[in-house]
Formats: sequence, C-alpha cells, structure tokens
Amino acid sequence: MEDFINYVHNLNATTLAVVIMLVAAGAYILNFIVDSMFLSGCFGTAFFLGALLTDYVAKTNGVGISSDPDVNLLLLATVGMIGGLFLMVALIRVYGIATDNSKQKVRG
Repeated sequence: MEDFINYVHNLNATTLAVVIMLVAAGAYILNFIVDSMFLSGCFGTAFFLGALLTDYVAKTNGVGISSDPDVNLLLLATVGMIGGLFLMVALIRVYGIATDNSKQKVRG
C-alpha cells in the first residue's frame, strides 16, 4: 500500500492529466445515465482509483500491452476504469439485495 501511495505521489503531470481526462469523460457520460451527481462522483472515484491501480500493477510487474508508453497508459487506464465500473455495479447490486431495493414494488 505504501508503494502505491508513493507511486501516486510521484506521478508525472502527463500521466495524471491523461487519467483525469479519461475519468472526467467517463463520469460525465455516466451522469446522463444515472442522473445523480453523488453516484457520478462515486463512480468517478472508482474510475480514478481503478485506472491508477491498473497502471501501477502493470508498471511494477513489467506488463505492457503496447511498446509505446502513451498508448500503454491509455489502454491500461481504460481497463482499470472498466474494472472500477464492474466493482461499483457489483456493490450497487449487493446493496440492492441487502436492502431489498433491487426490484421495484408494484402498488396495487
């Protein structure tokens, strides 16, 4: 965990700008779907952490999808954002099941 925090602290401006722009675009598009600023912020946070975590894991293990580092960053950040999306959808499903809000009630 300490290594990840050091990695985030020592990110260069280009990497951070690319990740922030991808996350902002994803959260903006998602805001039209969920129509809630709070959920968009939660999903945006998951996107950001997923993108950074995927890039960190790939760099520490020497994994690369492309030989170009910029393309590699874009692809890894996108994969991390997709992972963050799946995590948040799973959490929402578990919350819906736990609180019995997963199905709409029909009033009769």
